[in-house]
Amino acid sequence: METASASAEESASLVDFKPCPVLESIASQFGLTKIEEDDSTSCDAVYSDSVSVRLDVYPDAGLVDYSPGPSSVISDTNVGSRKAKLVEKALTSSSCAVAVEVGVSSRVDIAASADTSLDEACDAAARVAVAVESKLPK
Repeated sequence: METASASAEESASLVDFKPCPVLESIASQFGLTKIEEDDSTSCDAVYSDSVSVRLDVYPDAGLVDYSPGPSSVISDTNVGSRKAKLVEKALTSSSCAVAVEVGVSSRVDIAASADTSLDEACDAAARVAVAVESKLPK
């Protein structure tokens, strides 16, 4: 029973997690511009001339619930002390995502899309994921 209540608490804490203020708080670190709310659980930003990033909050979906695209290549990784998944070709051949576990049934996804380079997108997603991880509820 402790696990159920712990994950309920973790989910509840992520319900109040707002993605745009988090991106705004790390904007100067990466030169993020045009930070715009897509909806209350998603925020978009421009990372560089050729890369955009997006932060999505999933208060009721864990890492096991991640739904990859048909061409996605997924590998297990860690961001800080948290379990995560690196998803290459998340939506397109030049997009990358890092799904970071917050609780058993909650996560945030940091997705990056580059004009041409998968490596550029994955580098941006990984860097932003590390910065976002420090802002996540413990």
